[in-house]
Amino acid sequence: MLDENCNLKYQLETLASYEPGDIDNPEFEVIYESDSGGSGCIDICCIELAQRSLARIVELENAISVALEYLEKPHHTNRGID
Repeated sequence: MLDENCNLKYQLETLASYEPGDIDNPEFEVIYESDSGGSGCIDICCIELAQRSLARIVELENAISVALEYLEKPHHTNRGID
């Protein structure tokens, strides 16, 4: 059984594989307020959001993997540099 985070990634992969025309209404409105007090809204396509989210998750997983590999290697110090 997949844990909750694996399910999230799988669900995003599934949603990201759809074409916008495959979903009756793939867009939703996001209303936001800027730091200066102004407000606005933007229509977001849930499929594009899933694609960007999935790409970011994969990017972060890769960065974590590289960091863990680095931490597992023996560290060499340069004694002449402080």
